[in-house]
Amino acid sequence: MYQENFSSDVENKPQLSLSQPSKKKIKPHLPADSVGKRYVERFWHPFGAIVAPNQAQGAKPAWRTIDYYLQPSQLWNLHQDKSKLVGLRFNDTTRYATIDLDLEGDYHNIESINRIKAVLEDIGIVDIIILESSFSGGYHLILSFASPLPTFPLACALEITLRNAGFILRQGHLEIFPNTKPYSAKQITNYKAIRCPMQPGSGSFLLNDDLQPISDSVSIFLDYCDRAASRQDLTKLKRVANKAKKQISRERYRKQESADVVQWRANWEEIISTGWTGKGQTNTLLQIFVDYGIVFLDLESDKLVEFCLTTAINAPGYSQYCRHQHEIKARVRHWVESTIRNKWYSAYISYPERLLGTFANTFAEAIAGISTTDKPKDNVIPFDRRKQQNWERSQQAQKRIQIVVRAIEWDSGLPVGATERGKAIPRISHKRCDRYYQTFIRLRF
Repeated sequence: MYQENFSSDVENKPQLSLSQPSKKKIKPHLPADSVGKRYVERFWHPFGAIVAPNQAQGAKPAWRTIDYYLQPSQLWNLHQDKSKLVGLRFNDTTRYATIDLDLEGDYHNIESINRIKAVLEDIGIVDIIILESSFSGGYHLILSFASPLPTFPLACALEITLRNAGFILRQGHLEIFPNTKPYSAKQITNYKAIRCPMQPGSGSFLLNDDLQPISDSVSIFLDYCDRAASRQDLTKLKRVANKAKKQISRERYRKQESADVVQWRANWEEIISTGWTGKGQTNTLLQIFVDYGIVFLDLESDKLVEFCLTTAINAPGYSQYCRHQHEIKARVRHWVESTIRNKWYSAYISYPERLLGTFANTFAEAIAGISTTDKPKDNVIPFDRRKQQNWERSQQAQKRIQIVVRAIEWDSGLPVGATERGKAIPRISHKRCDRYYQTFIRLRF
C-alpha cells in the first residue's frame, strides 16, 4: 500500500483508489499467551465458527454459527472461557483432522480404535492422539500434521480408507472432520464444524492407549500433537489422498447420472440382448458391444476384446445371421483398436483428452468446421459410415492446416488478425504446402 508523502511530487507516484484492495497482507491478531500462540497455529479458521453456552454435564450444546471474522486471539479467549464452548470449520488446507466416536455408537470401544489405528497407518498416519471429547464421554481421535494438507483430498482419504476397512460412517457412530463436503455450483459449501479440543471445563481429557485419562493440560496436548505430526508419512498420505479424491468424484458423478444416460444404457442393453435379427448387422453390433464395454464397464485393451468377443458369440442370431464367424476375433479387435485410437468414446463419467489450445490446433478445428463449444468431438461416434468418412477427412484437414500454420510462423510470421490469417492459409497452402512440410520436418526432427 502506498504511503502519502506531501513533500514529494505526487504526480510521479501511483495513486491508490478506494476501490483498490491493499497489496499488503493483514496479519491475524494472535493471542498474547505463548500456549495460545501454539494452539492457533494448528487449530484456527476465521469463518463459520460455532459457539454455545457450556451447560450442565450431559446436556446437548445449543450451537449457533457466528457470522463475523474470528481472530486467533478471539478464538483463544473463547477456548479459555469455561462458560462457553467453541468449534471450528476447515479452510482449504488443514494441519489436523478429527475422527468422532460417540458414546452410544458402534465403534466406541478400544477394539475399534485399534482397528482404526491400523488402517490409518497403512496410508501414512502412524500416530494419533486420543481425547475424551467432553462430559458426554465420546472419543475424538486427533490426527496431527507437520504442514498444511489440502482439506478435501484428506477428507476423501479418510472416508475411503475407513469404508474399505468395513467401517460405516454415520452420525452418532463414526464421523470424520473434515467431511467430504458436497459441491455446489451456485453457492459456497462449508465443511462441518467440530468442537475445539481440550477446552477447560468441557470434560475434555488427553487419554493413553488404554483410554485412561492422562492430563487436561493444553500445553501437554500440543506436545503430543507435535510428536505425532513429526511421525506421519505425508508423502504417502498425499499420494493416497489424491487417488481417493478421484474416487469420490467418480462416485458422485455416477450418482448424478441423468435420465438420458439411463435411457442410453438401456437402449444399448436392449440391442445387445436382442443380437442379430438379420444379415449385414455385424459391424453395427460390434460397434455397440465395444462402445458399451468402454462407456459403462470401463474396459480396456484385452479385457475389452474378450468382453466383446464373448458377447458376440453368445448373442442371439449370431450363428444364423453373422457371416464373419470365421474372422470374428479379428473383426472385434479391429473395432476395439479403432475406437480407442480415435477416442470415439471414453468411460462414463470421465474427461476425454482435448487438443492443446494452440492457434494451429484451434484454427484447424475452426476451418474443418468442428465446434468445440457444443459437444466434445472425442465423445462422438459415427454410426453412419458417411459420418465416419467426414470425421476422418476433418482430421486430415486439421493436420494439413496445422503444418501450414506452423511453417508460416517459422518463416515470415502469421499476419495480424484472424481475417488476414484465414486468407493467408488457403492462399499458400496449394502452392507451398509441400515445401513448408519439408521445412517443418527438417526443423522438427
